[in-house]
Amino acid sequence: MTTRILTNVKLVLPGSILPSAAVRIEDGKIVKIEEWRGELREADCDTLDGNGNWLIPGMIDVHIHGANGYDMMDGTERSIQEVSRACAATGCTSFLATSVSSDIDSLLNMIRSVKRVKGQEEGARIAGIHLEGPYLNPKRKGMQNEKYLRHPDLNEMQAIFQEAEGLVRMVTIAPELPGGMELIDYLKEQGVIIAVAHSDATYEEAKAAFAAGASHVTHCFNGMRPIHHREPGLVVAAFEEDHVSLQAIVDQVHLHPAILRMMHRLKGLRR
Repeated sequence: MTTRILTNVKLVLPGSILPSAAVRIEDGKIVKIEEWRGELREADCDTLDGNGNWLIPGMIDVHIHGANGYDMMDGTERSIQEVSRACAATGCTSFLATSVSSDIDSLLNMIRSVKRVKGQEEGARIAGIHLEGPYLNPKRKGMQNEKYLRHPDLNEMQAIFQEAEGLVRMVTIAPELPGGMELIDYLKEQGVIIAVAHSDATYEEAKAAFAAGASHVTHCFNGMRPIHHREPGLVVAAFEEDHVSLQAIVDQVHLHPAILRMMHRLKGLRR
């Protein structure tokens, strides 16, 4: 049995913070947490001083396209490894390799590269793939290349899932497009998270999508119909549904801090 004790850390726990803690790890699993008072010596045990730094559960990045000048859509293993290393350096222990709208060959090449790297990651682990598109609304395209945006195609999506071999974990779509609700039915059968964004869905269309199985909003407020007092749109529909979680770009450019505070107040930490 391999034992390691991490001392002198500020430990984040559910609902509280232990300001000075020691964490005992046996064979890669945390088995004990206790208050650290400055002395801890055990034979045959590695001890690592945390130097008073924070210790938090590893974060999961569910939406990342690249890092440090590398784009995972280039189909190379090097780009995926760069993302793996960058995630680990910033506290993320796993991530969803995220695509952008493209032609089918480029997407399949990206998926193949992810499959080759999975299990050989140099940093954070690959938790799966997030398909952002290509079934998105050109009216709310944002940075997506309109050339590759198209209506949902079940045959194409089945081919994508076949190539991915179970790695697809999340798919972002615009449910109001022709075939959108049928695609939601298919994705629900596959057991993946169905997210909504780059969408001009009305309040009613969004409510229908959430009732059918959609449960997440990608970069909420961005790339979607804005709130209007007579046409509340997708965002208000998401606020009303308890099972729907919200994703946000927290850079104080895409969203004003007051909007982030409102999202947190309405949805709570877990959503």
